[in-house]
Amino acid sequence: MLRSLVGSEMCIRDRYQRRVRGSSTLAMARWWLVLTMVQLVVGTHYRFGTISHRLGSAVGEVEFTIKLAYRRSFSSAWVVSPIGDTVSSSGRWKLGDGTSVSNPPLVVTAVSSDNDWVFMEGTHTHTYADTSVDYFPEFESCCRISQLLNNPDANYITRAKVSFPLRGNESPVSSGLPILEILQGSVGTFQIPFTDTDSDPVTITEADPINTLGSSVPDAYPSWISVDTTGTVSYDTTAAAVGLWNYAVQISDPYSYIHLDFLIQISQVVAYCECAEASTTLCSSATDCSACTTLDPTCAPNIAPTIVSPSPATGSTLTISQGSLATLDFYATDANPYDLSLIHI
Repeated sequence: MLRSLVGSEMCIRDRYQRRVRGSSTLAMARWWLVLTMVQLVVGTHYRFGTISHRLGSAVGEVEFTIKLAYRRSFSSAWVVSPIGDTVSSSGRWKLGDGTSVSNPPLVVTAVSSDNDWVFMEGTHTHTYADTSVDYFPEFESCCRISQLLNNPDANYITRAKVSFPLRGNESPVSSGLPILEILQGSVGTFQIPFTDTDSDPVTITEADPINTLGSSVPDAYPSWISVDTTGTVSYDTTAAAVGLWNYAVQISDPYSYIHLDFLIQISQVVAYCECAEASTTLCSSATDCSACTTLDPTCAPNIAPTIVSPSPATGSTLTISQGSLATLDFYATDANPYDLSLIHI
């Protein structure tokens, strides 16, 4: 059973400890089921960011929802704070009209002790004096992690566009994992999670580095990845270096936009002996599998478990009323015959 509660998480594991984790936020849960969580590296602290908003009932009133993820060990307060605690964030929240707030308080909604990250969220209401102009609020500070293969140690900016159409407006909303894993040498796709409660047409593009880094950086994003206007991200990691990469997209409706800024880990493929006696033995060739009693032992690349029907479809959205519970069934298969896949909350 998967409960749609802030901070809930789902894991799918095999002998290589591949994992898929997700957190549901408020009334939206969208799962990136094709990708997996990875070990974080020690460095500077920014991991993930997105800011959405909706217009309030009063003239000029806007309610923002801020979602950020950081290295948990960056702050001793973050290390000891459980899910549900209110903590100070790290950065300056600029409203776009000259006002700003340093390190605004946010609520911890998910943590990973193994991977050393903390995910925090919060709302902030602000009233703009002039509704005839557009505003570009942003959360910004320094720094992105030093180990990034693109944009290392750069400033981070999570920006949004706010306008005041007569009919009112809610911006698109997104969420996701701070870090996604893709195997080196693989080709595939995944879907950017988003929803728009106004049912406005939504267009997704690669983010302008000015809005995420603060400057027009050449080759800000890796050449092996791209996104189409529907939010389908395509990748070919045949020539991609192993390590951490930054990627960001802009999600726009006719009146506003938000950004989704996250990391991608390119991981090297590992192989194990394909026999019951040595199924946990790492190998580079069949000669490393002498413990196997089979006539022709095999050294096979490890393949992550795959979620299959009747599990919820990849990229699907689950809407749950606040205060209610939902029960979902998840099923998975593993191409490696001696792996045991476990699904748990």
